[in-house]
Amino acid sequence: AMPVAAPLILTGTYNHNYSSIGVGFSNAAAEKYILIGNPYPSALDWNAISGWTKTNVADAIYYWNATNNTVSTYIAGAATNGATQYIPAMQSFMVTTTGTGGTSSVSINNATRVSLLNPSFMRSGSDETIRIKLTGATPDVWDDAVIRFNEMATTAFDNEWDAYKIINRGSSPLIYTTLGEQVYSINSVSGVDSLPSVDVRLYLPANGNYTLTVSKSDPAMDYILVDKKLDTENLLSDPTYTFSGLTTDDVNRFELKLRTTLTTGTNTGNASAGLQISSSTKGFVIQSKQYSGTVASIEIMDITGKLIHVISDKTLSEVTYMPLDMMDGAYMIKVTIDNTVFAQMIMLTR
Repeated sequence: AMPVAAPLILTGTYNHNYSSIGVGFSNAAAEKYILIGNPYPSALDWNAISGWTKTNVADAIYYWNATNNTVSTYIAGAATNGATQYIPAMQSFMVTTTGTGGTSSVSINNATRVSLLNPSFMRSGSDETIRIKLTGATPDVWDDAVIRFNEMATTAFDNEWDAYKIINRGSSPLIYTTLGEQVYSINSVSGVDSLPSVDVRLYLPANGNYTLTVSKSDPAMDYILVDKKLDTENLLSDPTYTFSGLTTDDVNRFELKLRTTLTTGTNTGNASAGLQISSSTKGFVIQSKQYSGTVASIEIMDITGKLIHVISDKTLSEVTYMPLDMMDGAYMIKVTIDNTVFAQMIMLTR
C-alpha cells in the first residue's frame, strides 16, 4: 500500500498472453446452456477468425439483460434486443450444446480481443430479414424476434443460422416464432417460399395496449399480419399494429402469412386499404371515397371479441360519424361492404 498519492513508474516489456481454457461439458443433448465469462479488460469479437476454439457449440451467443428481464441474441450477422458480435469487458454470455456427442467447450486467447471503446451497437446482416418488435405501454419496454432468409439455412434448427428463444416470465413482454416444436428468437430458412406462414407467439405480462411493429429489409416480401383473436388481417402497408392485450390471450394469437394472392379475409381499416376507421370524441369515424354511397353493416365488439351492437344497412358518405353511447374504453369496429370486411380498434372517450 502507498501512504500518499504518488506516480507509479513501471519499466520493462508488457506481455499479456493469457488464455482461458474452456471446461468440457457433456454434449449428449442439444440446447444445454454453457455460461462463459469474458476474462479480459477489453471487448471480444465473437466473429474473430482466430482466437476462439469452439467445440461442439452452436454459433449463437446469448446475453442476459437483468434490467428488463430479457435475453439478447446474436448469430451470423442477425441480432435481437440490441445484441452485438462484440462481448464487452468482463461480460458473461451463454452458448448452447449441439447434442452431437462428446464434450462441448469454448476456449479464448488474446486474438479474440478488439480495442473498441464503443463497439457497434448492432451489426446489420446482408441477408433479407423480417423483424417483429413487441412494445408495451412505454417505449423502453419491448422485445423482438427475427426471421432471416439465407440459402444455406433449412427449416430444421441450424446451429450456424438459428438461435433459440429463452422464455422467462417478468415485467417485459416477449415475442418469438415457432417452427415445428422449436421456439426461435432468430429463425433462418432458405427462402420466402419455404416459410409461407409464421406462428408468432407472445407473452403479455399485464393487461393493456401493445404495439407490434413489423419491418422488412425487402419491400417485395409481402406478408400480412393475422390477428386470430379479432379475425383481422393487416396488410403491413402500415408496419405498426396496435392492439389491446390480456394476460389470458392465446400465446398463438398472431401469424405472419405470405400474401401470394389477394386475401378474402378481413382488412385493417386504414387509408391504404381504401376505408379508414378512426377514433373520435363520443364515437368513431369511417372515411372512404372508394365506398362512399355504398351500404355497410357495422359490428361493434369489446376487446374480448364479444359482439355488443350491430348497425345494419348504413349508407356511407366520404366521412361518416358514428356516435356511441357506451363506456369509455377500447372497442373493435368491423365494417362489412358486400364481401369485403374492414376492422380497426378505436379508443372511445367522452
